[in-house]
Amino acid sequence: MLTREALRKRKRRILWNNDGEDLLLPANYNSPGAEWLRGEYSGCGDMPRRLETADDLLGQRMKGKLEGTQVDGIFYCGYVCAPNWEFPAENTQALGPDPLKHVVDYAHANGMEFFYSFRMNDPHPMLHRGSWTWSQFRLRNLHLLQGRIDREWFEQQFLPWLHGEVEEHPLAPAVAAGKAALFPQNENPKPTDFRAWAAFDFGQKEVRDYFLRLVQEACRRYDLDGIELDWGRTPPFFKTQQRANAPVMTDFVRQTRQWLDQWGRERGKSVLLATRVPNSPAEALNLGLDVAQWLREGSLDLLVAGFGTKPFSFPIGAWTRLGHAHGVPVFGCIENALPGQSKKEIIRATAQRYWDAGADGVYLFNHFYDDNRNYGQPGQPARLCPADTLHDIGNPARLRRLDKTYWVDMFGDDAALPVRLSTECGCSTAIISFEVADDPTEAAQVTLQAQWAADVDIGRVSLALNDVALSEGKPFVMQDESYNEVPWVNRGDAHDLQGWYAHPVSSLRKGINTLEVSARPAAIPPDKLLLKQVRLAILYS
Repeated sequence: MLTREALRKRKRRILWNNDGEDLLLPANYNSPGAEWLRGEYSGCGDMPRRLETADDLLGQRMKGKLEGTQVDGIFYCGYVCAPNWEFPAENTQALGPDPLKHVVDYAHANGMEFFYSFRMNDPHPMLHRGSWTWSQFRLRNLHLLQGRIDREWFEQQFLPWLHGEVEEHPLAPAVAAGKAALFPQNENPKPTDFRAWAAFDFGQKEVRDYFLRLVQEACRRYDLDGIELDWGRTPPFFKTQQRANAPVMTDFVRQTRQWLDQWGRERGKSVLLATRVPNSPAEALNLGLDVAQWLREGSLDLLVAGFGTKPFSFPIGAWTRLGHAHGVPVFGCIENALPGQSKKEIIRATAQRYWDAGADGVYLFNHFYDDNRNYGQPGQPARLCPADTLHDIGNPARLRRLDKTYWVDMFGDDAALPVRLSTECGCSTAIISFEVADDPTEAAQVTLQAQWAADVDIGRVSLALNDVALSEGKPFVMQDESYNEVPWVNRGDAHDLQGWYAHPVSSLRKGINTLEVSARPAAIPPDKLLLKQVRLAILYS
């Protein structure tokens, strides 16, 4: 039996996460209140309503798309809100008693590992209509959730909405009135937050025991290579005292590791434990995830760094150093949810940054290549990813001379963009720093692309990159990038393709760069200088 230490050293260029909707949606298509029955759920698209053959399942996202690429592992999310073995069987019975086994067989037949992935606190039960979002365990145990939930309120007001009997979410008025809190208010008889109120409280032993039982059942059912604990969906994990509860979560991870080792000895094959963690070790610890301690105890085998929301600024180097100090490979997460993230040049730039920071591979989250899938809202384009990236982002040597586009991250309270330059009291200047992992001296052309609000007087603006003034920008319309609306990003019309200006650049350098943006006062108020996005396009041919 190969040891975990030996298995860690396997070549894993690309790890590909499947969110499990290719099985979840058909299996639960007839569930009471399901949003796709009402045309409200953009994720369903043209997925089959029934699965009659294994190819009906495999062909949606995997077969014909992943084999022969640089994907070395499938991380299949069998647990979003409930384990896949609890799904209704009516629409999948033709595939046998456990359809997911076809995915395991497909992965192994094509030289890929299979990891069963758990979303540790997915937000679907809080936000989405349909009985499929609430497992029997969650329904029976309202006392284990982070909100203080009155059973009578839940049954009389929430369940009718969940089952499609009423239109308005019962918490909508509270949220509209600005009463939502990041954490539920315990003194309130009903929950007041869309995200956290229905989330599990891992401070409760019953919750931790439940997830450990799920891990055990997944291992008994499938010839899997590993388990993933995905903390990216979604913090918070405790009702109160996030950081103070870190020892509690460490004990859960420790118990999981111990059981996996025991199971591996019994079956004669080691089971790896992977985990997806926040953007930095400090951020993880503040959420009650003491990943450094998990590594010190030898609990982890693969580390997936970041939630994908800050691909060009989060400190992935901190994770690679920490993981490598304990002999654990680290993979940078590339998400596909924010505007523009499905563009191949941006995917390649993200991967280049990760490889340059010492990552051992890349991890793709929400990257799909379906032929018939619409991931956008009705009337909007899909956000499918370019499949050719699966042939290059796992090979740093090949990736090096491919065209890329870097950007300045726009997500989070500490994001540098968008920025408003106020000139009511005189000239205004903003300093923006960003990182580039390519060597611009090897490129044929480098262009800085800046997007301003549509009514900006560009003549009042000047830009300097690394103390070198840039020439006046030329307006252009950004190529349609299959944007998808992201409800948790309040960026107004961030998907607008107008207001872009291109500036030729000769002063870009590998590493940290500084952009100085200056604005002169307007002759006639009001002042409307809003810089929305900044990108660096690097072309090699």
